[in-house]
Amino acid sequence: MKNNFLKYSNRRYKRSIIKFISKILRQPNDIQIAKNNVLEFLIKKYGYKVAYGQFKDMKLDKEVWWSKNDLITKILGVYEKHIIDQLIFFSQKGSKTFIDIGAADGYFPIGLVISGIFKESFAYEISSKGRAILEKNIINNDCSNRVNIRSHATFDSINNIISNIENPTILIDIEGSEFDFLSLRMLDLLKSSNVICELHPWLVNHGDQKQKDLLEDASKIFDVKLIQREFYNPNQFEDLNKFGDDERLLAFSEKRSRNTSWLVLQPKSSSIIK
Repeated sequence: MKNNFLKYSNRRYKRSIIKFISKILRQPNDIQIAKNNVLEFLIKKYGYKVAYGQFKDMKLDKEVWWSKNDLITKILGVYEKHIIDQLIFFSQKGSKTFIDIGAADGYFPIGLVISGIFKESFAYEISSKGRAILEKNIINNDCSNRVNIRSHATFDSINNIISNIENPTILIDIEGSEFDFLSLRMLDLLKSSNVICELHPWLVNHGDQKQKDLLEDASKIFDVKLIQREFYNPNQFEDLNKFGDDERLLAFSEKRSRNTSWLVLQPKSSSIIK
């Protein structure tokens, strides 16, 4: 009886320790607390809506599929602004159809059509939960007739879209799968398209070599360049004046684990890349 009691007590003690450690690990750290302070202020003032920038007045859903850390820069309209600027450039060069492979909540395919930058968009999202939230966001922004949801992006499905479209623009963000997706066959299919691809070499084995190989293959068909997010300027927003330097600067962090690069491809027959 005594031995059984001791075993029970030990198990109970171990479970208590595990629960205690788990509780500590779930507590937000100082960085997350600073970001949450800014986010709570912005949501209280603007709600779940983009307040500035090209996508102003776009509605954002409370249920975030991909990353809550992006909400601050999305509300302020500066989320991946360097990508938006490049997409606007392609639109001004005559591209009217946007294809987003890895669309998540639909920030780009929705924002780009309700702002009039593109006439229509196709949103590929492999997650069923992601597609459900994506569809909800499309309905909330009243653009069901201009944003088309797809699941798996394959050679055939992409070919079916672009075969009758002149000068499409494609954004790819698929967390390391881009190196397999952008095969020579796929690159050749996209040779008349504008392509932007977020690169994640650290997420796959031999990622640096795979990135090098992708750049070499792409350069045979496209004009190629790499871009990065260059500016973090919270001082442009009077809304943030009430916060200290640390909170304002941390608010602009999207918590990427690396200094991410984006691959930009434009057909060699086109004008020089912006």
